[in-house]
Amino acid sequence: MRLGRRRNPAAGIELLTVQISRGVLPTLTVTLATCAIAGCGGSSSTTTTGAGTTAAAGVPTKAEFVAKANAVCATASAQTGKLLSEVEAATTAALSAPSAHSAAQLAGLVAQLHSAALRVLGELQSLNPPASDRAAISQFLTPLTHAITGLGEADKAITSGHATQALSSLLTLQSKTPQLAAAAHAYGLTGCEGVLSGTSGSAAAAG
Repeated sequence: MRLGRRRNPAAGIELLTVQISRGVLPTLTVTLATCAIAGCGGSSSTTTTGAGTTAAAGVPTKAEFVAKANAVCATASAQTGKLLSEVEAATTAALSAPSAHSAAQLAGLVAQLHSAALRVLGELQSLNPPASDRAAISQFLTPLTHAITGLGEADKAITSGHATQALSSLLTLQSKTPQLAAAAHAYGLTGCEGVLSGTSGSAAAAG
């Protein structure tokens, strides 16, 4: 490694050039520029929002992420809420009067709900979250993923004629919704609280 130092007196910039050579790899030159005098200008990798929150360029603030996630969930909930009500009614019908028709109807609705839930999960996972909040967001996305897995298993079970297994998977989904709603509420994702519970707002978290 060879370390050379050059000074640019006109701009008050001290350039440190580090040359690294390794085997037959081409020389990698890393130039580090540091201000030698106070108050020199230059670009910054951070931005300040109107609320005074500073974030790295290209990384959204919590408020920005929450707004995008809530918008995704609000759109999805309009569809999943209706499907959840239909699945509940179809499940009751299939249990009270089992038949090929009721089973087929339930299977179709569960398949639709599973597809809709997968879409919202994919959209949420595609959002770029604040790095410091990944753990908190995971507390919401993890139970959502488990609930969607339960839906997929219920879909397969109904299609295969395994009603008991299907019911167990649907009950697993139901057991995950309070945790899902609570995690969403804790982070401020109020629009996501009822994405798989058929309710919205604080009512989902309280349930």
